[in-house]
Amino acid sequence: MIAERKSVVSVFESKMNHAQTTHSWDFLGMDSIPQYNKLTVESKSDVIIGVIDSGVWPESRSFDDTGLGPIPERFKGECVTGDNFTLSNCNRKIIGARFYYKGYEQLNGPLESKNLYFSRSARDTDGHGSHTASIVAGSVVPNVSFVGLAQGTARGGAPSARLAIYKTLWFGNGGDDDILKAFDDAISDGVDIISISIGSSPQRYFLNDSLSMHLGEEFSFPVQLETREAPILQIMLLLGSSPSQQAQLIESSRPTFILEIRKF
Repeated sequence: MIAERKSVVSVFESKMNHAQTTHSWDFLGMDSIPQYNKLTVESKSDVIIGVIDSGVWPESRSFDDTGLGPIPERFKGECVTGDNFTLSNCNRKIIGARFYYKGYEQLNGPLESKNLYFSRSARDTDGHGSHTASIVAGSVVPNVSFVGLAQGTARGGAPSARLAIYKTLWFGNGGDDDILKAFDDAISDGVDIISISIGSSPQRYFLNDSLSMHLGEEFSFPVQLETREAPILQIMLLLGSSPSQQAQLIESSRPTFILEIRKF
C-alpha cells in the first residue's frame, strides 16, 4: 500500500479547488522597502516566479521581455506547446509554460463536455492567471487606464522577474492531483517563488489539502526536507485569497495573504 511507505505523508481523494485573487503590492508597501529598492535590475531579473493558476495570455504587454537579459541557466523548465500556444509564446519574460488537466477530467469528464471556450494548453482563456501573473511580475506598461479612468502605469511587484506558468485551472477550478503535480514540477524546474491564488471552501483538514501539503501548517515555521538524493531547496510561497473569503479567513484566524519561506 502506498500509504504505508515511509516517504508518503498522506493519501487522500482528489477534490476540486477554485480561483482566488491576490492583493496589490501597494497594500504590502513594497516600494517603501529600502532593501528592495537598492536591488539592481540584474539581480531582480534573475528571480524566477512560478505561477500556478489558469495560464497566461502571452500577447499582453505585461509579459513583454524588452530589456531582459538571457534566461537564467539554472532554470530547468520547459515551454510546452498546445492549442493556440507555440514555442514563440515563451520569451525572456515567460520562460516556461506547462499545463495539467488529467485530474480535472478524472473528476469532471472531458474538458470539451463543458461546451465552453478553452485552449488545451498554457494559454489563459478566463483571465485569472494572466491577472495574478501580472500582479506578481508584470512588466512596466505606461499610459494604461480602465475606459479612460485611473490612467497611469501598470506594473507587477517585481517587473523584471521571470515567469514560469503552470496551468491547473479550467473554468475556474482545478483538481488536487493537478495542483500537486504543478508544485512538484515548479520545484524541479528551479523557481524561487511560487505564487498561487487557489483554494477550497470550506477549508479542509491539513493532511487532506493539496495546498497545505506544500504550504505547511498554518503559521508554521519553515519545514526542512532533506534526502540523500537531493540538495535542500529554499522557495518562497505566495498565497492569496479572494474578497469573498475574507470573513471566513478572519473567522478562522488565518491571514488573507501569506508569504512563507520553505525548504525542499
